[in-house]
Parts: sequence; structure tokens; C-alpha cells
Amino acid sequence: MSEAIRLETPLTQEKVNDLKAGDKVLISGVIYTGRDAAHKKIVEAMEQGFDLP
Repeated sequence: MSEAIRLETPLTQEKVNDLKAGDKVLISGVIYTGRDAAHKKIVEAMEQGFDLP
């Protein structure tokens, strides 16, 4: 069994690019989550130039 990859936020593009499908990942730090309507609002805010958290 492979060991989990430990990551800390904020994630760098380099670290994300190193991940492969099926990797076990443990993430520490601040994580913002949302679903459904939240994604639409985030995209609209970005298109209007608003800063995200």
C-alpha cells in the first residue's frame, strides 16, 4: 500500500502537477469548499473582476 502524499496549502502548481490519478493525498491548511450554486457565483465574481477569498 502506498503512503499518502502530504501537502500544505496554499498549493503550488508544481505540487499539483506532480499528482497522479489514484494518489492518496493529505492536505493541511485552509481549504474553501462549495458546490452547485457556489461555483456559479465564483465564476461570475471572477468574470466581473472581484477578488476571491
